[in-house]
Amino acid sequence: MSERQAAVAELRHHALSIYANALRQVEGRKCTAEALRADNLMASTYVVAIGKAAAAMTLGARDVLGDMLVAALVITKSGASGSGVAR
Repeated sequence: MSERQAAVAELRHHALSIYANALRQVEGRKCTAEALRADNLMASTYVVAIGKAAAAMTLGARDVLGDMLVAALVITKSGASGSGVAR
């Protein structure tokens, strides 16, 4: 491997690492849970989530709200990730 190829491989590795970290920072479940914890909600709550991250965001809400989550309406495209959200 030439010096140039090694430098390119190292840059690629760093770019992929930065990208993976950025994706972890905007994960819908985590971000929604953090936002709701900051609000200190103490009442029965209904959730409406729309979009590709709707299922993940709903799971984040459920993580924080627990029994205070009365019901949720999740609208997302077929096949969107969201293991754990009942249909």
